[in-house]
Amino acid sequence: MKTRFTILLIALAAVTLPVAAQPVLNVNQTPLNYTEDDGKVRIDHTLTLTDASATNMTGVTVQITGNYQNNQDVLGFVNTTNITGNFVPATGILTLTGTTTVSNYQAALRTVTYQDTSELPFGYAVIGDTNNALLFARTVTWTVTDDQSASGNATNLITVRSVNDAPVITSIDSLIITNGNNSGVNIPYNLGLAFSDVDANGSFGEDFTIAITGNSLGVHDTSPSLAGFPVDVSGAVISARQITFTTSPEQATAYCAGLYFQTKKAGIFTVTITANDNGFTGGPPAPSLATSYPQTTVKTITFAWLSTVSGGIDITKPGDTVLATSINSPAGQGATNAIDNSVATKYLNVDKLNTGLTITETNSTVVQGLTLISAEDAPERDPTSYILAGSHDGTNFTTISSNAVPPFITTNSIQSFSFPNSTAYPIYRLIFPTVADPVAANSMQIADVELLAQQEITSSNDVVYETLPPGAVDVRGVVRLVDRQLGLTNKFEVASIPAGDNTVVDLAPAAGASVLSGFELIGGADDVSFPERRPSSFTIQGSIDDTNFTTLSLTVVPAAPSANSQIQEFTVTGYTNIYTHYRLIFGPPVSGDRLQVGEVRLFGTVNNPVWTSASANQFTMQWLAVAGFSVQQRTNLTTGSWIAVTNVPALNGGTNSLSLPLDSNVKFFRLNEQ
Repeated sequence: MKTRFTILLIALAAVTLPVAAQPVLNVNQTPLNYTEDDGKVRIDHTLTLTDASATNMTGVTVQITGNYQNNQDVLGFVNTTNITGNFVPATGILTLTGTTTVSNYQAALRTVTYQDTSELPFGYAVIGDTNNALLFARTVTWTVTDDQSASGNATNLITVRSVNDAPVITSIDSLIITNGNNSGVNIPYNLGLAFSDVDANGSFGEDFTIAITGNSLGVHDTSPSLAGFPVDVSGAVISARQITFTTSPEQATAYCAGLYFQTKKAGIFTVTITANDNGFTGGPPAPSLATSYPQTTVKTITFAWLSTVSGGIDITKPGDTVLATSINSPAGQGATNAIDNSVATKYLNVDKLNTGLTITETNSTVVQGLTLISAEDAPERDPTSYILAGSHDGTNFTTISSNAVPPFITTNSIQSFSFPNSTAYPIYRLIFPTVADPVAANSMQIADVELLAQQEITSSNDVVYETLPPGAVDVRGVVRLVDRQLGLTNKFEVASIPAGDNTVVDLAPAAGASVLSGFELIGGADDVSFPERRPSSFTIQGSIDDTNFTTLSLTVVPAAPSANSQIQEFTVTGYTNIYTHYRLIFGPPVSGDRLQVGEVRLFGTVNNPVWTSASANQFTMQWLAVAGFSVQQRTNLTTGSWIAVTNVPALNGGTNSLSLPLDSNVKFFRLNEQ
């Protein structure tokens, strides 16, 4: 029996299930160049994200997978309406979550930022060092996931360059020291020095110098010196005027803990501190020497050790007892007008020659300067010389200063004179021996006299510039503020000032560094007609670098004028700094939109150890009695040579005095440091 089998063949067809396409992320393959202190920087603001099979994305991870530095590297993201970010410093992973469109995720990814928060970043130092730039580069890996659970990734690079940070120097501020006259005993002042460098990282290769670089006594005077530095510092070069050494900032601070400046003579001195890191960035992975980028920091401290001076600015004041040399003055033009603080009045004496006045003060005061302001007409009557003397009893007078008075620029113009004096008197006598044209003149006249307890800082040689409110116009020029002239058009005038706006004038005195003691505001020659134009307030600030300014006085409110060109005096107290620049801030006019001021004068202590005076046939120089200086003369400044003057100066009270004859040939003298 046969058995039959039937074979059934079933053909099975291959079935291919659809596979979701991966998201595609294209990132910039050119490395992002990041430099220390750049802050937060977008990693790739042009990346693109596409997904052929999905409409929405559900999340992204951004991770620094190569050279990640915890506590330095930070990935950042600002949350959007649909996407939330979270960065985990321990792993260097930024996770973005939230279901939203591909385009929304693309926009979000373009805002992801990188930041290195360290001042010692793990990176390269020298521009152009391609090998190290790539060696220390961060690798950023992006992984994106869509709503089909498909994912895609991409990577790009961030190079990180460290920057050599400059050393930081801290010290005491500049100060004025009023310990009295030259004592002959050294007075020490600790400099309070400390050094730091955020990226030195233990480097001992920084150079430090502390030196006395400014000395009003002359470089040959040994009074100012440095002391208190350890004598056993290896490699240090130490002298009385300069110390140099090489070490770390921390060790430099320790060495200088006891360092002080000292002087036993009055003067103005500058100590300069320099720190040079020689290019050490100290950054990991190893301290690197970026010799192309060394950083040097310089700081100066100015010491003004001054003889004690009492009084404000002008020691005279309306109401003081005044005695004229004679009663030969017209009605209303007596000697009291010379100290009434008004340029609109004058003292006139028909005796003409050797006329003057004696002023008695309540207290004894040291006078070190003189202001003369010419009258409003008849320049032939202007004084051309003066003799100032002081007295304790009104009978016996000691000459303090005598000098020729150069021709006044014009009527109602200012001249000031400074001179050495340390003796206080209660009584001062001022005599004018001569006038400009004794033949044509019928009298001597002077508008105002000031006996100054301080030197004048300002002059017509000062550099001034202004910052006007928007839309305001300078009518006559800012130089009018210090031009020494008080005529009708010689005033600082600004028009079209918006309501409430200040006008700012910056001033750099030609006299150099100074300590401000006070100032004068002189009104315009037509202030009585336009009292509303005066500033509603005035503030003065000082700066040593023309950038950072310190307010030196409370805001003052000028009084309404009782006369044209009225002088108002203000004293500055309570600070000890020295400045080379001043900022004058004029408040808006009292009313209206036009501001005017006749003149601003600053007073204080100026580094000016040489005084001069002249008569018709004699020239006198006085200077502090220090070694190493000689007087020289020449006939002109363009040809010929300086010739030494062989006359021996007279020494009196620490001051050298030398009087020389004037003739038609010799016109120029100088004090030359040998």
